[in-house]
Amino acid sequence: MDADTQIDRELTRKWRPRQSEDFASISMILNLRSSAFICGNISLMTENELNSLSEKVIGCCYTISNVLGSGFLEKVYENALAHELRKLGLKVELQKPLHVIYDGVIVGEYFADLLIEDVLIIELKSCNGFNDVHKAQCINYLNATKLPLCLLINFGRPRVEVKRIFQSQFLENIA
Repeated sequence: MDADTQIDRELTRKWRPRQSEDFASISMILNLRSSAFICGNISLMTENELNSLSEKVIGCCYTISNVLGSGFLEKVYENALAHELRKLGLKVELQKPLHVIYDGVIVGEYFADLLIEDVLIIELKSCNGFNDVHKAQCINYLNATKLPLCLLINFGRPRVEVKRIFQSQFLENIA
């Protein structure tokens, strides 16, 4: 079985459109299929698997917040979160470069704080609160990678804050 056939089978098994959806859903699946090649060797996850993964990350954030509290620099929380997630056996990449491609040329590069299991972007903050710039940063990461979900996490308050930000084309399948 060639790689295209294998990807097609995975996508139809894991990202099945609802009966009420039309041609746009099929188009979305084809876009997702091509995104798998753009993003590299990502493993597609079901909705439940992605939710379970994000729950594990959020649980680790609460553990870190309970121990460290607020007031440290982002890097401290980044290292602590990477440590906690690795203890769970998850694949974690720190400061993952994300390329912005325009007309087949790399025109920019961003760095996501963490990339978990090649499917979940984590953007950490240690500030008074979220603002639109933080959300826009996550949306840009999702657009650049074609990944479905980014967790925006703020350790700068007495209680950790978490926002789940979805790429709009995946919202119906994951939300």
